[in-house]
Amino acid sequence: MKRNITDIEIVIRLFAGIAFASITFDFALRHQWNSMTATVCAILLVTALTGFCPLYFILGIHRHPRKKVIHKPSI
Repeated sequence: MKRNITDIEIVIRLFAGIAFASITFDFALRHQWNSMTATVCAILLVTALTGFCPLYFILGIHRHPRKKVIHKPSI
């Protein structure tokens, strides 16, 4: 898997995943949407830790900047 999200997106997804984790643990067993917030939390954290978003891959979106390779002629 090649990385397809930017560094800024990784930070945003990481903070959003932590926020959803705190919501999930705060409303544990009291809220009907607990499983949904846990799923969103897991998706955000996994995509942040791997740098790869499967939805971006399916849609053909590549936001990670690719390094330009400059070939120098050999002498």
